Amino acid sequence: EVIRMYHTLLGEKLFRKGMDLYFERHDGCAVTCDDFRKAMADASGRDLTQFERWYTQAGTPVLKVEGKYDEKQSTYELKLTQTCPTTPAEPSTTKKLPFHMPVKIGLIGKNDKKEIVASQICELTKESQTFEFKGVTQEPVISVLRGFSAPVKLEIETSDADLAFLMAYDTDDFNRWEAGQRLMTRVLLSVYEDIKAGKKPQPLSANFIQATKEVLKADAKDRQLQVYMLVLPDEQTLSGHLNGGINPTALHEARVYVKKTIAQQLESIFREKYTALSTGVEYKLTSKEVGRRKLRNLCLSYLMSSGAKDSTSIAASHFKSANSMTDKLAALGELVDVSGSEERELALKTFYDDAKGDALVIDKWFMMQATASAKDTLKNVKALANHKAFTLTNPNRVRALYGAFGGNMHIFHSEDGKGYELLADAIIQLDSINPQIAARLLGPFGLWKRYDEKRQSMMKSHLERILKKKDISPDAFEVASRYAKA
Repeated sequence: EVIRMYHTLLGEKLFRKGMDLYFERHDGCAVTCDDFRKAMADASGRDLTQFERWYTQAGTPVLKVEGKYDEKQSTYELKLTQTCPTTPAEPSTTKKLPFHMPVKIGLIGKNDKKEIVASQICELTKESQTFEFKGVTQEPVISVLRGFSAPVKLEIETSDADLAFLMAYDTDDFNRWEAGQRLMTRVLLSVYEDIKAGKKPQPLSANFIQATKEVLKADAKDRQLQVYMLVLPDEQTLSGHLNGGINPTALHEARVYVKKTIAQQLESIFREKYTALSTGVEYKLTSKEVGRRKLRNLCLSYLMSSGAKDSTSIAASHFKSANSMTDKLAALGELVDVSGSEERELALKTFYDDAKGDALVIDKWFMMQATASAKDTLKNVKALANHKAFTLTNPNRVRALYGAFGGNMHIFHSEDGKGYELLADAIIQLDSINPQIAARLLGPFGLWKRYDEKRQSMMKSHLERILKKKDISPDAFEVASRYAKA
């Protein structure tokens, strides 16, 4: 990230010139960061003395961004302020000097949705600086840190409407994705709080649905990026935004609700895209084809979430016609969530038979079922533990079943505590066979303090049960005792 800032500050040609000089001077030698910085400074003619602070000062800087539009003067005033908090190893009185920070920004007009100011680098070298942009004839939405131009924590007040706008119309790929993820996270957590409080979730905003629609409808050059922009943050990621008292069931229901709402409101577009991408062409490992497969598989996932009557049959057909593992796994990943369906059972049997004993593929077969959100997942995991292809003496197989199950937030954290019981039983049994793997499987229990009181109590009780195991291994004891005392 620091090297990339040189490129951002100097531009392609001067950075290349600096690299050439660096190798000319130091090829085959032991060098320092100062040698690299000096080569860049000498080649470019720039004073990079202040840039040294990226190497000498600890901590991640915080960048605060404030903007003000003056309609009468047709100007936009941008105020950038940087701070850097002390790290735990530093005295609280440590004074941090300003970094030389490249902040790449753009301004996009709210009316015509076009760039008023194309990507421009504002070099922040003081604690606070103000930059003025003239000829701004309409109210803009600012796009900050384009291309992640500096490794900082960004503080900026951005409304949901502006995030939706950037998600739909920003010309910078990184910022467009970032705006979408921030907006999706806000929407999901808002729905989560409603469900957790026993309330009916509020309808999703028209701005959010419209932004999602714009991304989906676009004839994107990079379909892989388009897919990443349409994938909702997963439950593990969302839980990282919550301070405590987490209810995993409500979190899962919130994600299901948001995805289903999007799928139902944009169902016709998802169908149209899915059909257009179902070319039936021979498998090719090219960027274009990888993007096509990913977007087609994403459309399938949303169609399944829509609850359309024919969605399961579409997934079954997708699985049957798949000519790559990517497509086959995508379809199977949707079908495993359909409890008790003939299509699911047939797909699972076919996938297993087609594997012909390939260990990695069989591991995937176990993992897909262990991470399913279907109501019968717990029962299926118990049954899989007795499957002829499963053995506790195979570490990869254990991770594929029990390791994957521990990461299944919705089922592992089921309100009745059966998920905790299942994994704890497996750890106790495994500890006598492979103590190292048993200790690693304890990981999900280590987060017990982050959940609601009922789940905290159940998780801690199972940790204590594991500690009471006769002849518990030092590996498992060390980890379990540390978690229990946390």
